[in-house]
Amino acid sequence: MRPTRILLVLVAICSALSLGADVSSDLVLSSPEKILIGGGRFTMGLDDEGLADSLSLCGRARSDETCTPQAFASERPAHEVYVSAYAIDRTEVSRQAYDLCRAALRCPPPRVADHDKRFSDPSFPITGVTVAEAADYCAFVGGRLPTEAEWEKAARAGSARRFPWGRYFNSRVVNHGRADGTAEPLDGYTFTAPVDAFPDGKSAYGLLNMAGNAWEFTADYFDEAYYRTSPESDPRGPETGTSHVLRGGSFLSAPHDLRVTARAFLPDGDARADVGFRCAYDVRNSSAR
Repeated sequence: MRPTRILLVLVAICSALSLGADVSSDLVLSSPEKILIGGGRFTMGLDDEGLADSLSLCGRARSDETCTPQAFASERPAHEVYVSAYAIDRTEVSRQAYDLCRAALRCPPPRVADHDKRFSDPSFPITGVTVAEAADYCAFVGGRLPTEAEWEKAARAGSARRFPWGRYFNSRVVNHGRADGTAEPLDGYTFTAPVDAFPDGKSAYGLLNMAGNAWEFTADYFDEAYYRTSPESDPRGPETGTSHVLRGGSFLSAPHDLRVTARAFLPDGDARADVGFRCAYDVRNSSAR
């Protein structure tokens, strides 16, 4: 590592450690890199109208027989939930930020090599880590992985929008893939993009890349039928499981997999080059609700 890079890492470590002390307090509200989401109710999951739109979007992308209501069963039924106030990263965790945790000997190297130029730019999202390693990083900066409900509320801003930016798919505001699951370079990036790319695709809360770029880990175990029994207040997923929920889609995802209600999963212990994460933070001030 070059001397200048070492100096930058050391300075950034001090900043990260300082941030880690702040994010568990009300000071998190003053950080421009973290967005406060007030407590409140919203409709989570896919309603009947949303299902019709999703089937249409899927059908335009694919000519096979995979676009059926059953393909979207894990997103149903739509149900109202209350989510307490929290804060969440404005962007996906970047490789540069993750390197601070590595330098502090709190996080292991990702499975994506440092010399792999497709994914290793410091501004790109960190990928190639497991859900446990993602959770360890979030703990390092004083946070945690968001619950699935927190993630969806942040993405759709409590509204009926289908994508973070609005109701309709827009190929110009997201790093997405083709219908066959391959990369689409016409959006400007063949693989991952900087975590602050595509500002026009931000959510109503101002979060970037909640669709595309990299799938994002959540804290919840995956259960296809969980929405049928989900609690009405602060759902946190099944108590046990072998896979964790992914949200948001990636640079390989077709448009219908970029919807704010789309769910996927990754077995615990696995890591992929198109899966990253962002962190959430508890807010102690109950008046923030």
